[in-house]
Amino acid sequence: MSCSSLTLSLVRGESARYLVTITDEDGVPVDLTGATIYWRVKAMATDADPALIAKSSADVAEIAILDQTDDELLGKLELYLVPADTASLTPGSFVFELRAVLADSTNQAAARGVLLLEREVVTLP
Repeated sequence: MSCSSLTLSLVRGESARYLVTITDEDGVPVDLTGATIYWRVKAMATDADPALIAKSSADVAEIAILDQTDDELLGKLELYLVPADTASLTPGSFVFELRAVLADSTNQAAARGVLLLEREVVTLP
């Protein structure tokens, strides 16, 4: 599995959906059948504190692994953020890691990067 470097941007308190493709070292999509995907966000990678945002494919409302029998969707997943995930965070830069535990128990980071959380311009009541 290849570990990609990503930058995600989001306005605090908004919903978002990110389409991610997990590939191997040769760029070939990885079959995610039977896999569990985890996504964690922290202020700094070295923080001992629990993640500020934690998502898992155990809940398809958080991370949905797409139909792996469809060649067009192989290796693809959707990561969902809801307003409550970021509403209480101070805008700024955060680090994240997307980790895949495959059906054969391979456990590896699939993506790491930065989540840029922007301040909202209009705050709704």
